[in-house]
Amino acid sequence: MASFARMGQEISVAPVPASWQERDWAERLEKTIERGANHLLSLQAEEGYWQGELEADTTLESDYIYYLHVLGKADPERIAKLANYVRRRQLADGGWSIYPGGPSELNATCKAYFALKLAGDSTEARIWCKRARPSIFSAASSTRIPTCVSIWP
Repeated sequence: MASFARMGQEISVAPVPASWQERDWAERLEKTIERGANHLLSLQAEEGYWQGELEADTTLESDYIYYLHVLGKADPERIAKLANYVRRRQLADGGWSIYPGGPSELNATCKAYFALKLAGDSTEARIWCKRARPSIFSAASSTRIPTCVSIWP
């Protein structure tokens, strides 16, 4: 039995029984978690690993282009492959997302824009650049700019 204190006095309070909706919800949650865990276990290899396609956003490729330039190791062939990947992932609104199927995100869009400029893309000649600018300006005016974007050269 629970209790609470009032001005130095302790009063016992009987616990309130869970409603049928709460019990039903808790039971469904437990069963759902168990089904999800069983499904993951069914996909697991005998050795204990899971095999699947790794999907990510373009920020790693954008950062890698920047990193290679900073180190002076920007191999044109490697940079071209990375830049092509980044270009292919541009969204219809001109930005880049941080997860597959997600909306444009300012940080990913700024990094992609800068990386493609480092890769040698001309801002006047490239369609990706013309599509990206409005996405950057509208996002920058309506949100707070992340620190990592504001300190990028």
